[in-house]
Amino acid sequence: MMLSTYDRVPATAHHKEVWLSMQQGSEAARAWTYPVHIDLNGQLDRAALESALRIIIQRHQAFRSTISDDGMYLHVYRSIDACLNVEDLSGLQDPDLALTEFANREAATPFDLSQPSLFRTHLLKVSDERHVLVLAFCHLVVDGGAIAIVLDELAALYSFLSDGRKAVLPPADQLTDYMAAVDEERQSDKFAKARDYWSSVFASAPPMMDVPGDELRPAMRTFASHEVATFLDADLPTDVKAFAKQTKVSLFFALLAAKIICLSRWSGQRDICVGVPAAGNHALGFGNVVGHCIDMVPLRVELNDSEALCDFLVRLRGLFYEAIGNQIFTFSDILREMSIPRSIDRPPLIPVVFNLNPSSDIDRFGTLDAGLLDMPRYAENFEIFFNLYDEGDTIKAVVTCNKALYSSALVDERFEDFKTGLHGFISGGH
Repeated sequence: MMLSTYDRVPATAHHKEVWLSMQQGSEAARAWTYPVHIDLNGQLDRAALESALRIIIQRHQAFRSTISDDGMYLHVYRSIDACLNVEDLSGLQDPDLALTEFANREAATPFDLSQPSLFRTHLLKVSDERHVLVLAFCHLVVDGGAIAIVLDELAALYSFLSDGRKAVLPPADQLTDYMAAVDEERQSDKFAKARDYWSSVFASAPPMMDVPGDELRPAMRTFASHEVATFLDADLPTDVKAFAKQTKVSLFFALLAAKIICLSRWSGQRDICVGVPAAGNHALGFGNVVGHCIDMVPLRVELNDSEALCDFLVRLRGLFYEAIGNQIFTFSDILREMSIPRSIDRPPLIPVVFNLNPSSDIDRFGTLDAGLLDMPRYAENFEIFFNLYDEGDTIKAVVTCNKALYSSALVDERFEDFKTGLHGFISGGH
């Protein structure tokens, strides 16, 4: 890899938070590796793919960045001459098994923060007509929204280049410009008002939420995880969407409310704090920046048995927008400045994360048929990460759970309980 000189830029609170987490050992560091596997079927133009990847790397500063040894600065290289690593699996006795084994190794390999690029690219040849492009992202420099932008741009660039056309994309927002805007906002009155807001939310210390598992909690926090992928029942997505429309809230709030009620029932607690990922770049006018712009917003909700469901949904929506409106005071700021109970056997404040995503798939890559392969991750920073994907006629769930606490059988049982809760919503009760 050929390198140029780099610019030294103060790291944001998000960068420092991830860097600190990655210092807790290789298992913790693996939790911030996010591989994406793109299944490409047809006659691949490898030169066009390599050119498209070079454009992506040069276009977005995140892929030319690493972090200083003390976690205080990003080093943004002006250029990196990176290459696509190619492996031919087609001659092996079982190429599909070799593909799975490679994916497992890639998911289990943490990033070396001393290296100048926190982005790994591999092309696996399964046959003459099938290749799998593996893009391994480090969450220190990108988030889920950034990955979606990159996949869209990569598909567009490959289409241009494989067809012999000039690659044309709109100008990209630059990471360092976004970081400067964040720093400016953190120096404003808005930051002080956000501190006051979170001080009121956590004026009383929240209880540590404990969602019981199959096993006793280990004495020290662990990060090894496993995934369970499933779907809502055939008619349930349509019914839940109709319910949300009827109660004048979005699908997100209907699903989140059901999850919070389940968490209360499982934990036996009425004071619930759940994490919701929220991107701050759009509010600052950086809609297509590729970087780590998402913060984990702790949504604190106290349940009241006498509250009508429709009133709870409206209150939940209000709490959410208040929290999002004050996210300039970040999760790491909250942990540092508020009286949050801590324990070495669990993540602080929010063991459970809820997220609703748009459809996660792609179907075309130029003339190639394309799709995302479901490959599990093997480490997670939270104990339960509940990812839902709205795919139109269906809603897919990918639940990543702490392996030491929750078995696949228990995850399946809890998901059935979640679906039962949604049916209860539709029939008019908790």
